[in-house]
Amino acid sequence: IEENIFMDEYIEKSFVIGNTVELTKYDKKYLVEVVGISKDGELIIKKEDGTKEYVSSGEITRLKVNYEQEY
Repeated sequence: IEENIFMDEYIEKSFVIGNTVELTKYDKKYLVEVVGISKDGELIIKKEDGTKEYVSSGEITRLKVNYEQEY
């Protein structure tokens, strides 16, 4: 069985990659940039201090949209 056969298309069509979002995790809010999505579906974020982190739970709110991205 092929794993994650839909992930390439999911990542390609994501509207959050390249955008700044507010991440709410454990009742704390962080301003982060979404730089990718892992093959396991985790958001790859860049924090304000420049460090990257994989996030598998939490809530995001779009703050800025890159309208130049093609769908």
